[in-house]
Amino acid sequence: MDDKINENSKNTHCGEPDSENSQSPQPRTPLQGPSALETNTTAPCTPVRRALNGLASTSTSFLVSQSPITSTMHLPTFTAHKISPNVNQHAALLAEEPTTEREKLLMIALRESQQVIATEKAVITNMQAVTILQCLYVEDMRGQLQGKEEKKRKAGQTGHLPNGDGKPKVLTQDDVFKEVQTMHAARMAAKEASSRRKDAKERYKEATQIWKVRNADRVERNVEAKASWKREVKRWEIERDNAKFEHKKPRWNKPKMPLTENAASLPKPKVSDFVDGSKDEGDEGEDGNEEISDDGSN
Repeated sequence: MDDKINENSKNTHCGEPDSENSQSPQPRTPLQGPSALETNTTAPCTPVRRALNGLASTSTSFLVSQSPITSTMHLPTFTAHKISPNVNQHAALLAEEPTTEREKLLMIALRESQQVIATEKAVITNMQAVTILQCLYVEDMRGQLQGKEEKKRKAGQTGHLPNGDGKPKVLTQDDVFKEVQTMHAARMAAKEASSRRKDAKERYKEATQIWKVRNADRVERNVEAKASWKREVKRWEIERDNAKFEHKKPRWNKPKMPLTENAASLPKPKVSDFVDGSKDEGDEGEDGNEEISDDGSN
């Protein structure tokens, strides 16, 4: 009997219901357009294949289509669900000593179920965190794809003659030739300026990374100097209290707070330091860099 069931399950494929076991097969929605799923129609019907076939009739059909993905296509919004914290509600019950063997087995089962619930919550929390990160990544990639599409669209509009009024022109005319030369020079100048800005940005980012390391070292030295001074002050306070109890003077004076390295001694790089005539738009750090204060906080 089991061999017959296994044989029937092997002969059942997606989109091809078993004629012996299914008297009234339900029609399936075909995939819209060519898809990688259509290349193997004899593959066994699995839950994953059924789910992929179901995507063809939804707004995410582009995931199972061979058509190029564009920036206008997007996935449904992911909604994270709140997960309650792990609370041992039966702590008092489990703290008691079992009086019978059945109570002992029930307490063991209760502990195991609590462990299973805690593990499931941890797994679901990690899955939601990974999904959120993937959503952020996908949105960032979609924005970059949109930028490339826009750039490609604009690039296709740069082959027109200047001052195009729709009237016929002689390309050898002096005014037309000068306008073409001016347009070409402006494009080359813009391209060169863009290259300079890109190079300046790269050098600015490298200098900013070096500055961050040096600034972190400076802050760490200041924090260590203050911590050492506070330890010396505590030692002096103990000496002061002992001397006061013995009606004497302290053997040494109260330590003075050491001088720290201020932020002005290590100025943060600016974009204007690497390219002439650029604005200080990158002074705050285009990559989200934040300065670290002298107490070690952002």
